Amino acid sequence: MIKLIVIDLDGTLLNPDHIISAANRQALQWLLKYWPYPQAAITLSNAEAGVADYLQGYFRHSL
Repeated sequence: MIKLIVIDLDGTLLNPDHIISAANRQALQWLLKYWPYPQAAITLSNAEAGVADYLQGYFRHSL
């Protein structure tokens, strides 16, 4: 199972349910479904800074 670690810019560990918008939460659910490295941890420096676009764009080109 993948470990999702979300860290704010000041290094604070954040609860993803509290900081990720609905659109970005959908992107992360998509990522969890298709992420090819289930043992890897993902660190996001800023969970609201275009996560949905970044992840979907990045993995669309990677898959």
